[in-house]
Amino acid sequence: MNRFSVTVESEDVVAASRSDVWDVLTDPDRLAPIVPRLDRIEADGDDWRWILLGFHVLGLTVEPSFTERMTFTPETRIRFEHAPRPGTRENAGASGEYRLSDSDDGGTHVWIRIQLHVDLPLPQMAGGAVRAVMRREVDRMGDGFAEGLRRELARTSAAA
Repeated sequence: MNRFSVTVESEDVVAASRSDVWDVLTDPDRLAPIVPRLDRIEADGDDWRWILLGFHVLGLTVEPSFTERMTFTPETRIRFEHAPRPGTRENAGASGEYRLSDSDDGGTHVWIRIQLHVDLPLPQMAGGAVRAVMRREVDRMGDGFAEGLRRELARTSAAA
C-alpha cells in the first residue's frame, strides 16, 4: 500500500448569515445531501464517519469511508482530523478546516482547506495519475458542495 494525498483550498461568499451557514455545516443530516459523492455521515458526538460513493482510479474502485474528529468553534471555525476508532484501520482520511467570517456585503465568507489521503495497492510511480483523479473528484465535489450549500440556504430562507 502507498499513500496518495491531495490538498485543496477554496473560498467563497454566500448570501446568508454566518449563523445560517453554521447551522448547515454542523448538522450531518443537512450537510450530507449537499456534498456530491457523499452517501452519508454517521455522527457519534464529535466523531463523524464520512461514507462516500466509489470512484475509479487506474482500474481500482475506491470506496472511501473515514472517521473524523470534529472540533467546533461556534460560528467561526470547524477543524477536523482523521481519527479512526481504536483497533480499526481506514484506508482514507482527511484533515482541514472551515473558517467563517462576515463579508462586507452582508453575507458570509467561507474558507475551506482540506487534505485528503487514500492508501492504495499501487506503486508510488502512479502518484501523478492518482492525484489527478483525486483532484478531479475533489474539484467536482467542491463545485457541487458550493451549489448545494446555496440551494439549502435559499430553501431555509424561503421557509422562514
